[in-house]
Amino acid sequence: MTEVSTYLNNHKLYRIQLQNPVSPDTGIIVVIPCYHKDRLIITLQSLINCHKPEKPVEVIVVINSNEFDSDEVIANNQNIYWQAEEWASRQEREHIKFHFLNLVNIPSALAGEGLARKIGMDEALARFEKANYSEGIIVSLDAECEVSKNYLQEIESWFERNTGKEAASLYYEFSKINIENKALFEAACRYELSSRYLKGGLAYAGLPFAFETHGFAFAIRATCYLHAGGMSKRKSRASYYFLSKLTHL
Repeated sequence: MTEVSTYLNNHKLYRIQLQNPVSPDTGIIVVIPCYHKDRLIITLQSLINCHKPEKPVEVIVVINSNEFDSDEVIANNQNIYWQAEEWASRQEREHIKFHFLNLVNIPSALAGEGLARKIGMDEALARFEKANYSEGIIVSLDAECEVSKNYLQEIESWFERNTGKEAASLYYEFSKINIENKALFEAACRYELSSRYLKGGLAYAGLPFAFETHGFAFAIRATCYLHAGGMSKRKSRASYYFLSKLTHL
């Protein structure tokens, strides 16, 4: 039994679902949890518009709902799933493949951002094992995000240049989001500024690991994800606890 198989047997909460072939030189797998989000296609389109990296890319979207969600949420998730599948079927890019999981009736005690991200990242780990590629990069993103055209190339290049680095916190800007609601836009800007202020304060205090801990903006080597014991399944701040744990490896 391989190290990955041992991890998946001990830590996974759902059986691995993606059984279709994977390119042996796949370099990046992007994981996107999606709960009741109507702008998923915008995120996917921004990924397919990215400049082509050297190695193939896969995208795993985990559409999820819990046992107590309303009929409206479940129906909307199903509609998002159908729309995404139909959209992906019309794309003809050989370097990027899309996979969609539609998970329903997740126990309420477990359901949340952490579990959805963990399910997708565990799937990515299994995909890299199938590809026999231990240097693969798992990228964590959110639905309703838009990425720059150099997003995939820069992630690939950074990890190639920094062979001694296991993970990266990625730059983001809420302030560029097109939000018509003024109050919501101002709240997003305040959140962004407070997060950057905290990072700056940690750096000023001399902490060796001063970085922002957002689930929509980090990337990690598959081997490091494995050795860290995988993503936390906490209902909130799962990414914060997971990324903080990496500083002790």
